Amino acid sequence: MLARSLFMLVLALLMEACTARKPVAEPSQILKDANSFWDYKQNYIRLYEDFQAVDNQLNPITRKTFLRTLATGRYLPLRQQTQNSTALYQLYPLPERVDKNLQALLHQWGFY
Repeated sequence: MLARSLFMLVLALLMEACTARKPVAEPSQILKDANSFWDYKQNYIRLYEDFQAVDNQLNPITRKTFLRTLATGRYLPLRQQTQNSTALYQLYPLPERVDKNLQALLHQWGFY
């Protein structure tokens, strides 16, 4: 009985993680300038807390894989709106023309 309940809980969490979601802010707005980027970081990024992660195709991935990929400096951790308090981050590929300072900062975030 406990195993069944646990299985259903895990299944529900995975289904929630895979469902298409809206980001808390649009990537174009986040990346438009340093102030917008800093506001996004201050208001939404909490990589030191528990979170769920998905890749850029919305496939669930581990925290370790998420942070390792984030450390490449080629992705933005795009926080998605959720119905519960657990954060959900999607790896969002950075556009080719992005400020190199922002890219360097994203690289550092992967080492949380």
